[in-house]
Amino acid sequence: MLTPDQLRSFRSDGFIVLPRFIDLRMCELLQLAAETWVDAGLALREKGEPLFHHAFIAGPDKIIHVEQLHRYDRIEALEIAGMPSVRALIEQMCGRDAAWIYEGLHIHTPLAPVRTPWMQDAIFESTDEQDADTIGGINLVLYLDPVPEGEHGYYFLPGSHEARQDICAIRDERGWDTSGLSYPEVGQGDLLIYHPMLVHSFKADREREGESASGWMVRTLEFWYRNTDVAAKDFPTDWLEERRRLTGLAAWVNTKLQASNEGESTEGHTVESMDVQRARLYQTVKDDLIGSYSTKVVYPSANFCLDFKPGDRISVD
Repeated sequence: MLTPDQLRSFRSDGFIVLPRFIDLRMCELLQLAAETWVDAGLALREKGEPLFHHAFIAGPDKIIHVEQLHRYDRIEALEIAGMPSVRALIEQMCGRDAAWIYEGLHIHTPLAPVRTPWMQDAIFESTDEQDADTIGGINLVLYLDPVPEGEHGYYFLPGSHEARQDICAIRDERGWDTSGLSYPEVGQGDLLIYHPMLVHSFKADREREGESASGWMVRTLEFWYRNTDVAAKDFPTDWLEERRRLTGLAAWVNTKLQASNEGESTEGHTVESMDVQRARLYQTVKDDLIGSYSTKVVYPSANFCLDFKPGDRISVD
C-alpha cells in the first residue's frame, strides 16, 4: 500500500519507485524465467508464427519483447501478479475490480532500437477517469537486473499525464533532448509505477561512450492494469472476464507457493529448487490458462508520432 504522501507524489509526478520490492533470490529466479521466455519468442520466430502479441525481434536472433508470458511453461508472471503486495497496490490505485490487461518481458540494451523518442502508452479521454478516487490505469515495471550507472531507461515529461499531448510537436521541438525531464533512479528488485498517459522517452538507440557502451542487459517485467470504467470501454467483456479469472488464478498460485514455503525449511530453498517447484505448479494450472490468451484482442492505440492506424503495434523487424 502506498502512503498518502506517495499517492500525492504519483498524482503530481505521474510515477513513483518502490525500492527493493523483491529480493535478490526472486530476481535470480525471474532471470531464469526470462531465459525461457526469450527461447519461446525465438521458437515462435522459427515456426513462422506472427509476432503480433508474441515477441518483437531487433535482429535475426535478438528478442527485445516477449508478451503473453503465462503461455510459456512458467508460473512466475502469475506469481508476481498474485503477490498480496501487488494486489493491494492495484486495488488501492485502480479499484477492487481493476483489470490486468497485459504482461511482458522487456529487454533493454545499449543498442536496442527505438523507432520514436516520445509516446503515451494509453489515452484516457474522460476527465472523470483522471480525477476520480481511482486512477484510470497504472503500468508496473519490475527490474530484474542491476541498472548501469547513468542509465535510466525511462525519461518522463513532468505533468504530461494530465491530458493527451501533441506528440509530434514534442518530437519536433525536443528531438532526443532529455534536458528538463524527470527520470526514475532504479536498481535491481525495484518496482517503477507510472501513469500510462505520462509522456516518456528512451535513450536506447543512441551511441554510448565508455563503460556505458559495454554489453549490459536490463530485463524488466511489465504489468498493465486499468480500472473498470476504462477497461469496459477498451476491451471485449468476455476477454475481461477471462483476465479477471486469470487474476484469481494468480492469487491462488501465490497462496500455494507461500503455503509450500512455510511448510518447508527455508534453508533448502535454493534458486534451483524454487524453479523446480514452480515448474510443477505450472503443470497443475496450465489448462486453465488457455482462455486468457487471445490473438484477437487489440490493445487501444497508444499516442505515437508515427503512421499508425488505431490498434497497430510497433514491430522492429
